[in-house]
Amino acid sequence: SLKTKMPNLLVERRENFASRQYEKEVATQFSEKYIFADIIFGNEQIISSASPCADFFYRSLSSELKKPQAQPSVHAEKQSVEDAVRLIQKCSEVDLNIVVLWKAYVVEDSKQLILEGQHHVILHTIGKEAFSCPQKQEPPEMELLKFFRPENTTVPLRPSVEQLSNLIKTSLHYPESFNHPFHQKSLCLVPVTLLLSNCSKADVDVIVDLRHKTTSPEALEIHGSFTWLGQTQYKLQLKSQEIHSLQLKACFVHTGVYNLGTPRVFAKLSDQVTVFETSQQNSMPALIIIN
Repeated sequence: SLKTKMPNLLVERRENFASRQYEKEVATQFSEKYIFADIIFGNEQIISSASPCADFFYRSLSSELKKPQAQPSVHAEKQSVEDAVRLIQKCSEVDLNIVVLWKAYVVEDSKQLILEGQHHVILHTIGKEAFSCPQKQEPPEMELLKFFRPENTTVPLRPSVEQLSNLIKTSLHYPESFNHPFHQKSLCLVPVTLLLSNCSKADVDVIVDLRHKTTSPEALEIHGSFTWLGQTQYKLQLKSQEIHSLQLKACFVHTGVYNLGTPRVFAKLSDQVTVFETSQQNSMPALIIIN
């Protein structure tokens, strides 16, 4: 009986070895692509890039690779528009996997049990609901059939304003505080770097407007009474996923706290699929202290 069981044992060991070898290859393949970051809510720290989190994560990646990929049909004119829209939509997408480690205390038959586990949630779009397992769809109630005359007009595929506003990401780099002898020099000049990042895989036309939107007292309270020296508007083109830095100078006439986040950035694809530039989402307030 021992001899009859040995072949099955060998096959099982070979299958397990092949499975572990495949998962190891997948882990090696994606180890440079993915970055693990940990957020600790309790006293115990668990490194997500090690076992057991990484094992489960790479195993789920290997199962995704085995799924057949659908090949879309190609129509020259329609495909070019859809490709452009897809490039814009990808700016709002993320490739984020959230690993939640949980511990539950369960009382059963007057005994307390400690259960531990982990949930992996794949997040593709910020601001939308995501689930760790597919949700069951409730079957719709039976209704009377309604017949409609089909419309001949076709609605062109267009990206939303929110998607268009994510083409360019901006960030300001400057000193948090700056000391200046106003009794010797009346004007204080502070170097500021505006970093522009093209999030799409297409060329993007960018306009940077440094003029304050309004000169109302309310705006002065928010932005402070400072000005940008030099050009008031810049026009440039950023290549696919290019990062460009603009060297600016902010001018102050007295001490105080100021918000440098006044530059307005407009962008559109260079291939004229979008006719007008769309205002890009502004970053958080950039406060500087002038002493």
